[in-house]
Amino acid sequence: MTLLDPIRPYLWAIKLGLLAIAVLGVLAWGSARYHAGKADGVTQERIAWEEARRKLLAQLEEQRRAAQAKIDKLESDYLAGRQGDALAIADLEEQLRQKEQDDAKSGAGPRPPAIPGGVSKSLDKIGR
Repeated sequence: MTLLDPIRPYLWAIKLGLLAIAVLGVLAWGSARYHAGKADGVTQERIAWEEARRKLLAQLEEQRRAAQAKIDKLESDYLAGRQGDALAIADLEEQLRQKEQDDAKSGAGPRPPAIPGGVSKSLDKIGR
């Protein structure tokens, strides 16, 4: 009698048990690798998405800054034009006062208007 004779009837169960442990080990290892790979993929996609989002936000911010710079330039040009207009109007008013003073000193009375009132009012309505 040999040493294996007492367990020989159960040898097939032992082999089947070892095979089951090996199969379960491979399945567990594969599942762990699958979930680890999936987590790595999710992380990599998240990083790529965040980078694309950062680039888009930077591009939008640059466009906003360019538009704001254009608005600021237009505003400054408009205000400079308004200031120039105010200076021109003040200069014209001063010239009118000076002409009125010169006319008063020379004794020349007020002259009749160069354009009749009706024509002047009609031109004034159309903005000329």
